[in-house]
Amino acid sequence: MILEYVIPGPPQPKERPRRDRRGRWYTPGATKRYERHVKGCAVAAKMAHGECWPMGAAYRVKMLVWFQDLRRRDLDNVVKAVLDGLNGVLWDDDSQVVELSIGRAVDRDRPRVDVVVEVVR
Repeated sequence: MILEYVIPGPPQPKERPRRDRRGRWYTPGATKRYERHVKGCAVAAKMAHGECWPMGAAYRVKMLVWFQDLRRRDLDNVVKAVLDGLNGVLWDDDSQVVELSIGRAVDRDRPRVDVVVEVVR
């Protein structure tokens, strides 16, 4: 079973947790917003897929991250934001991903992340 979809918009790297003045840790707002966007795109793709999606399986994930320009960015932080955004939607936890393939490219007009998730067992 394979699910292919696109997360439109500029990819957002996952930011490090921050500590407020009282010493409590929190996730930065930009990261929260992007993970909600990822989750919404996955829900729509899953509904369009039609079949019952197995939450407790093992998965192979391929991502192609399309940035707007050639500036230096950590690709792994974008992948982390996407995988965390998919928790509870395509799998229970991203620890169920057993194989991961990532790439980067530039599309000035249409930055996005192309995602392919395949159930492997």
